[in-house]
Amino acid sequence: MTAQRDFSLEEMLDYLKDRCGDVSLISSGSNWCLAITTPSGEDHLYEGSIRHVVSQAFRPFYADALDVRTRSQKEWSEMEKAVDDAFSNNRV
Repeated sequence: MTAQRDFSLEEMLDYLKDRCGDVSLISSGSNWCLAITTPSGEDHLYEGSIRHVVSQAFRPFYADALDVRTRSQKEWSEMEKAVDDAFSNNRV
């Protein structure tokens, strides 16, 4: 499955913003330009439609982002279960 189907544009941009040293998205005529500096200090520039540039920049981070999301969802589910159990056993 592609990053485009697993993550929204907002989620991909938020992830890039959190993980990369510098992220800049500007319109350039009918296209968009996305410049990022990776955590290792490499600079990358992407040009094209907004979906294309964000997806291309996000692609190297896809596996990690998916892992982070999966862990977060599991932790959230475990917390919800603990709260439900506490209420059902009148511990709260």
